[in-house]
Amino acid sequence: MKFTIVTPSYQQGAFLARTIESVLMQAGPTVDLEYFILDNCSEDGTEEILARYVNHEKITVIRSPDHGQADAINRGWAMGTGEIFAWLNADDVYLPNALKVVANYFETRSNIDAIYGEAIYIDAQDQVLKPVTNIRNYSKSQLKIHDFITQPATFLRRDVIETTGKLSQSDRYVF
Repeated sequence: MKFTIVTPSYQQGAFLARTIESVLMQAGPTVDLEYFILDNCSEDGTEEILARYVNHEKITVIRSPDHGQADAINRGWAMGTGEIFAWLNADDVYLPNALKVVANYFETRSNIDAIYGEAIYIDAQDQVLKPVTNIRNYSKSQLKIHDFITQPATFLRRDVIETTGKLSQSDRYVF
């Protein structure tokens, strides 16, 4: 299964290499990926970090001014050819085998268009701060009480992106 992953970046050089490595370690026999990193001309060492990956076969690096996080994600998704789309912010990481689990879930459930998984909150030193509230059964009433849908653990079929359209650029940040 092919994934399109986008990382919008601005002044996140302290975390970016670990984010990139967490994405690259996902590739394997059941996980093909294309990875777009869109940096808004950061001046914190990000350019030097990205230079190490600019020739990687799975990575496309774009350094140019953008109009915020949603714009960067939309631009990355527009270039994507994957079956499954996601974005991972420049200070987040995927746990080992995360995309393998996601691929298996989508492959065995063709009627599912979007999934979200469990996640953990970590600090700058990768120390666990807290687990995300685990709620097995979705309901609108539960969502009002607990924010249990975490963006880094959310994955969408291409059809969802094509049907719903781009992320709203009127929002400065998107979850």
